[in-house]
Amino acid sequence: MNRLTLNLLGSFQLLLDCKVDARFESNKARALLAYLAVEHDAAHPRERLAEMLWSAQPLDVVRSNFRRILANLRAVIDDRNRRPPCLLITRETVQFNTASDVFVDLIYFLSLAKTPKTEPGWIEHLTQAATLYRGPFLDGFELDDCPEFEQWTTIIRSEVALSAAALFCALAEHRYLHADDDAALALYRRCLLIDPYHEAAHRGLMRLLVEHGERSAALLHYSAFRQHMLDELDAEPEPQTAELADAIRIGRLIAVGGPQRFVGANPPDVDWPGYGHNVEFVARTRAKQIALLSEYAHQTERNHGCVVFIAGESGSGKSALLQAFVHQIRRSDQPWLIGVAACAGLIGTGIPYQPVIDSLSAFSSSRVEIQRWIDEASSLAAASFPPNQAPSSAGSAPISGNVSARQLTFPLSSLHTQLVHDLKRISLYQPILLALDDLQWADAATLALLFDLVQRLNDSRVLLIGAYRPYSADRDESAHWLNELVQESLQHADAYLIDLDQADGREFVDALLDCEPNLFDDRFRRELFLHTEGHALFTVEMLRTLSESGQCRRDPAGLWRVNNGIDWEFLPPRVEALIRRRVDRLSEIDRALLNAACIEGDEFTAEIAAAVCNVAAKTAIEHLSGALTYHYQMVTAIGMMHLGAREVARYRFRHHLYRTYLCAALDKVQRSYLQQKVAAQKRSLFANPPAFVLNVETTTQSEAPLI
Repeated sequence: MNRLTLNLLGSFQLLLDCKVDARFESNKARALLAYLAVEHDAAHPRERLAEMLWSAQPLDVVRSNFRRILANLRAVIDDRNRRPPCLLITRETVQFNTASDVFVDLIYFLSLAKTPKTEPGWIEHLTQAATLYRGPFLDGFELDDCPEFEQWTTIIRSEVALSAAALFCALAEHRYLHADDDAALALYRRCLLIDPYHEAAHRGLMRLLVEHGERSAALLHYSAFRQHMLDELDAEPEPQTAELADAIRIGRLIAVGGPQRFVGANPPDVDWPGYGHNVEFVARTRAKQIALLSEYAHQTERNHGCVVFIAGESGSGKSALLQAFVHQIRRSDQPWLIGVAACAGLIGTGIPYQPVIDSLSAFSSSRVEIQRWIDEASSLAAASFPPNQAPSSAGSAPISGNVSARQLTFPLSSLHTQLVHDLKRISLYQPILLALDDLQWADAATLALLFDLVQRLNDSRVLLIGAYRPYSADRDESAHWLNELVQESLQHADAYLIDLDQADGREFVDALLDCEPNLFDDRFRRELFLHTEGHALFTVEMLRTLSESGQCRRDPAGLWRVNNGIDWEFLPPRVEALIRRRVDRLSEIDRALLNAACIEGDEFTAEIAAAVCNVAAKTAIEHLSGALTYHYQMVTAIGMMHLGAREVARYRFRHHLYRTYLCAALDKVQRSYLQQKVAAQKRSLFANPPAFVLNVETTTQSEAPLI
């Protein structure tokens, strides 16, 4: 049989055991073969494939071109003589048949690269995968008149690059731990050629340089990398990288030889796996939310489009959930038109419609009417929102809360109607998913358009998903007026809300732990939940910190387990940085109230905090129930407690780690002073036990003991 070998890593290469006279008619035949081979899990509609390759031509021409290209492709690979054939072709669909006598390097590469560390032969599989990687996916291959194919190529190329970088870094770490420094150095450098921002590889390279006595070179490497991050991404390196540089700078990282390699350095392969970059982790830990989104997608396919809002505070996993669902839709049997964009939190005036334009641009080049809408929106929005009246973005003054989403739609209603009409018509052929992240930064024109879309999509095949923070600590207003749009949509339209702040935190913790083989008992799981309350970022970073510090590590069987006693009061660097940014924005009185509150406990009394800070109870409640609840999201109200003839207001910290940070920030003198003041106020206030409790949202009271 004539075996077919298709190499897609590096330049396109097709090899056949037997000579075939036919040649590829054009690069579009190669593109078709590459697309079918990579997306082999599903049968693809012929018209969909044809439209991808000939986006701007009449339908009859497109069909004729596709039949010709498909015939040429079958002749080149000698598919008529294959048993079974490489291509499974019907009148409606085409699918690549992996059961045929074929070898596709990318398929085998990904299979090997995903081998878990716990499986026998893990390192051999990674080594085989490394030999298959000849370069970027379809390196140098371009189809200038096929923007949809180019977009797909870019996505696959990025996914493959991430897998390859992780693979070479894992191999480098293995060689490093086995004292094969030359091989480790070459592998780290190969990883960084693929992904210049792969920080684990940068850390490994720095460790190797120190091992060989090149401490100055390690510090220069870090300095150059940090400057590159600042120049290109306006971001700092990860805390672990900065901490390693500090350790090298002060001489704490000392080369000692042997299997441990460094005093004070942790083996680089003990980190708890990253959460946000692993769609499989997200799919397992957010199974309920993914199932809900899938149901809304099926509902949309049945011509009942809808809008879904994903709400949650910073770090709750909104973006990760959105990305995981988009990934699932891309891999589904039903071909969707997918547009993904995010609103930018920039200083100054927002660009009207920018996130909508960005999302529609994913398929606008093959849809003339959408491109026409984009052009018209850019000019009309600029006229409707002159520079001195433009909608607010992250750092500028907000639009008045008295302006409703309904009022904003009027001047541009014809433009909105046009887009709704175009989307509905296109969705007759394929369902459409528009995924917009960070809606809290959306400009007024975008929110007005979204309000119109919410009202009109119920009889279409359009699914709109928007992720947002209900309140933002970067804005001056206490409640962002996006919430008005969401509330009106939920009450008067076919809209749904997934609130990650109200998700089952313990279930998330258990699912996250069970993504890796482990021996964690119920006590550990309960303590982890109590300290992170199921907050996605806090939980993941706590696990990463425990693994890096050696308090949790893999045993020889590959199972995660508690290694030493757990220091639960230690704050992970990334969590500490996030909380510090929020706390640093607090006013003097807000900070003073929270300092007093953290001494009392996770749950505290407004009147006690007010007395300690020498402010009126009414003023303290205004701050606690105002900015500290809605603006900074540091606390939440529990209810009113009745003490004889008096009522007092009870609150709790929104997360235990907020209180941990505030307590740690107090020096010994401050802490002792506040403890005495709080103790005196508690003795005075709670001299008699509470008679009963009114309007208490929680059923338990975790009073701190008298100090």
